[in-house]
Amino acid sequence: MGILVVYVQMLWHDFINLDDPLYVLGNYRVRGGLSLDNIIWAFTTTTGGNWHPLTWISHMIDVSIHGLSPGGHHLTSLLIHALNSVLLFFALERMALDRWRSAFVAAAFALHPMHVESVAWVAERKDVLSGLFWILAMIAYTSYVERPDTRRYIMVCALFVAGLMAKPMVVTLPIVLLLLDLWPLNRLQAIHSRDDRKRPGNRPKQIPLPSLIMEKLPLFIIAGVSSLITFYAQMGMGAVSSLGLVPLNLRIANAIVSYVRYAVKLCVPTGLSVIYQLEDNLPAWLTALCLLVLFVVSALAIVNIRRLPYILMGWLWYLTTLLPVIGLVQVGAQSMADRYTYIPSIGFFIIAAMCVPDSVLIKKSSIKNALITLSVLIILSYTVLAHRQVRYWHDGVSLFEHAERVTGGGYLVYGNLGAALLSSNRLEDAIASLKKAVELNPIMWDSYVNLGRALFRLNRMKEAAESFSKAIEIRPDSFSAYNGLGAVMFSAGKKQEALDLFRKAMSLNPDYEKTRHNLAAASDENTSLQVEP
Repeated sequence: MGILVVYVQMLWHDFINLDDPLYVLGNYRVRGGLSLDNIIWAFTTTTGGNWHPLTWISHMIDVSIHGLSPGGHHLTSLLIHALNSVLLFFALERMALDRWRSAFVAAAFALHPMHVESVAWVAERKDVLSGLFWILAMIAYTSYVERPDTRRYIMVCALFVAGLMAKPMVVTLPIVLLLLDLWPLNRLQAIHSRDDRKRPGNRPKQIPLPSLIMEKLPLFIIAGVSSLITFYAQMGMGAVSSLGLVPLNLRIANAIVSYVRYAVKLCVPTGLSVIYQLEDNLPAWLTALCLLVLFVVSALAIVNIRRLPYILMGWLWYLTTLLPVIGLVQVGAQSMADRYTYIPSIGFFIIAAMCVPDSVLIKKSSIKNALITLSVLIILSYTVLAHRQVRYWHDGVSLFEHAERVTGGGYLVYGNLGAALLSSNRLEDAIASLKKAVELNPIMWDSYVNLGRALFRLNRMKEAAESFSKAIEIRPDSFSAYNGLGAVMFSAGKKQEALDLFRKAMSLNPDYEKTRHNLAAASDENTSLQVEP
């Protein structure tokens, strides 16, 4: 019911201009719905800088069922997230967490405001879909631990592969399964939890750490192959920043600070934004303070491994699952992102739930009642904050205007706000925002492309041509810039130049639907079709 209260409003929300065109609106393969050719494309493309065929197929199924109605696409994400929350409850309860704690973790997962980005953003279907396979893999692994056999192990591997085919971020699952061996499955030799000692008759078989690692060797091999595919895909798209653009010392400092910032926002989820721009200089004192926090928490978790093993398990879950997106391999220009906490937050919530002593939960006391009341108030506060956060996702303009208020601006915010204003046909406002973006970052080629489109619609062709040309100068493989410049040339009656530019754009991206349309229009002697930049 809580999920419905928070998310039902998004059934009336629109697509947004950030990545939704790539994944749905502007992708003719996805817009073609589910077909054999499109399924083959899904398994062979690295469009978007990732290999995630199941994510593409899920979008195709949505188009086949709902067409391009955004409400239907939002409904699918909502249903998957609701299913994930229910499955998480059963997964934790099956792994020996009591019902109260399992319910708290599942409710926090379902209603935390930082998860709004993963659910309300159509292009982030990969988060909820990969989360589904992650949780199913945990359930399958618990079944394997209870009765080890080849069939059950193959099921774990299959679900892991499915998760990777939805989003490569689940690559850390084998390590998390090792952490589950530590607690609550209690399989790690010489490490016995407090609860395990209470139930000597139910104690699981103890296995040395090297044997547990070898047991998961096939999973680690799968993870390695997936990592290579992902790195290749992102390098091919130019998404991975070089050390020259983002120095190693800045990446390390940002990673240290982001770990703590994520934790703070999980505790107090305010000031959330779709964009947190990477800062060029982080204060040395801030990096040192955050490093100290990480060291102290890690040391306390290790020291208490026998008495309170869930702290080390949950803490390492949090640190490990964030590692692929913490910024050491810098993809894009963001410092962090709310969507990255979808799986890592589970470890954090488990620590919070387990820190309440069993003695308090068993006894009827005023302390127990106070803790239950506090837990309910925490979940209710998450619900209220998440409901408000979902409102900002109504459309691109409201989303990025909120981001501007929260972050104070920045070239990424202004660039995306300008694109949203352009989509809403607020051309003068779009031009003003896009000019702010390129003033703050003169090499922001995609803002020059959108600026050219806005100027084109206002028939300011000379300025539009300059903007598209600047984008090409900055990024010579920008197919959208060649397409836009071709549209300017065609409108000026320079048909052959336009055709050459459209063909160049097609050579760079044969799947770009605008160029396919423009090339057909420019090639037809009797056409009355208009070109679009």
